[in-house]
Amino acid sequence: MCKIPLAILLTLSLVSCEPHISIDSEFTLRHVPGGTGLYISGTVPVIPGGCDAVKWNEQYILAKGQCSYYVGRNEYRGKVLPASGDVYFLIDRLRYTNRQELDPGFSGPLTQEEATKWEQKILQPFQTL
Repeated sequence: MCKIPLAILLTLSLVSCEPHISIDSEFTLRHVPGGTGLYISGTVPVIPGGCDAVKWNEQYILAKGQCSYYVGRNEYRGKVLPASGDVYFLIDRLRYTNRQELDPGFSGPLTQEEATKWEQKILQPFQTL
């Protein structure tokens, strides 16, 4: 009799898993209530306001999205933001230390020119959930 409830519990736990893309053992793109975001160590957000897509190589993660934190801004800290509304961020996986925008391994939001340069260096296509 105990086998049926255990089987149901296991099935429900598998069905309720959040969709995600694992980049490595630390970084994950996860869907959470209210949006999608890049996380480190499973629960610590990397980009304020989230992101919609990522691409990466051995050292860098390039993330883009219509981040709520930056929507409607033409510039941020003296940088002109892309007219498309997509905002790009670069994460140096070897230097990042969980401090978001204050981190030496965090760059962004990037200008359109900076984003284009990194898109050409990181050849993998963007992945979304």
